[in-house]
Amino acid sequence: MPSTHLRRDVVHFCGVALGLGTAGCLEDLPNENGSRETSTIQAQSTTSERTTIAAGDVSDEEAKERALTAEEEYLTEQFQNASCLSNWGTSPTTVGEQATITERSADGVYVEVVHPFSYSAEQTEAEGDPRVREEADGGSNALYLVTADSIERVRGDNIAPC
Repeated sequence: MPSTHLRRDVVHFCGVALGLGTAGCLEDLPNENGSRETSTIQAQSTTSERTTIAAGDVSDEEAKERALTAEEEYLTEQFQNASCLSNWGTSPTTVGEQATITERSADGVYVEVVHPFSYSAEQTEAEGDPRVREEADGGSNALYLVTADSIERVRGDNIAPC
């Protein structure tokens, strides 16, 4: 029979995995006037303006590639700023990269992405158990609006490990 310590670690890991898997479910709630807040990522600056460019200016493959790259940049920024992490990555582990065109409109191309990530953190706990290691493997889910000039993260999982 496994030790209590091992069972606790397994339950802790499953809880973290479940929490990360469902973290995006509440991220996309509308505010009190029914609209959803978004942020725009451009090559050198961040703005909240929407640029209307014909969707035909961006191919499906280019839109998918740019959305996946933008999500990898988002994850990298989140992990680089997390002082509690001892290791992290955006290479496929348990989840692969996925990108799906969901809509083409006058605003641009909407792309749903799943991007893999993993991280580990070591934290000091109580006496007798000096180090607790937390590990996570998963995939972030996000929706991007891609135009010829910008990429906007319309909604997505809030990945904040610390």
